[in-house]
Amino acid sequence: MPGRSSVEETDKILRCIDNNTIVISINHNYNQIKTDYIFISNLRRFSSIDKDLKQKLIITSNISADQIYLQVKYHDLLNDTDMVKDNAGLMCVKLLMDNDVKEILLAGFDGYSHETEENYAVKDMAYISKNAVLDALNRGISDVLKKFNENVKIRLITSEKYIHIQ
Repeated sequence: MPGRSSVEETDKILRCIDNNTIVISINHNYNQIKTDYIFISNLRRFSSIDKDLKQKLIITSNISADQIYLQVKYHDLLNDTDMVKDNAGLMCVKLLMDNDVKEILLAGFDGYSHETEENYAVKDMAYISKNAVLDALNRGISDVLKKFNENVKIRLITSEKYIHIQ
């Protein structure tokens, strides 16, 4: 999260959550659904998180913080695709894989539209980029997820937009 579909398809997400589901938000507190944890790998995103949520934070070692839930090694979660090697969503998937999670459901993993205002559920998280860069990011994320999907079952539960794993 927080791709736009995570807000537009909240009902679909809620139908996939049961008592055995652990909900992890990426880079922000997702207000539409109760999250168990928030994964953050970027200092700028960490700085924007409400301090009352620190006990829910899973952060990477490139961020200094105390009184958080868990800190994990940043370099252990990087992938081999340069364009997206430090993508927070992919890093979180890698963390789950490394901890033998059997199935991962992804919501709001939309990828990047050429229309930048469509890319995030939270508008102030958007950034401007050239279309060729956005296309390369989408290809990179899709390729890494396909590779990860060989080792763990991964399902996109919100509409596939620019990211495809099949």
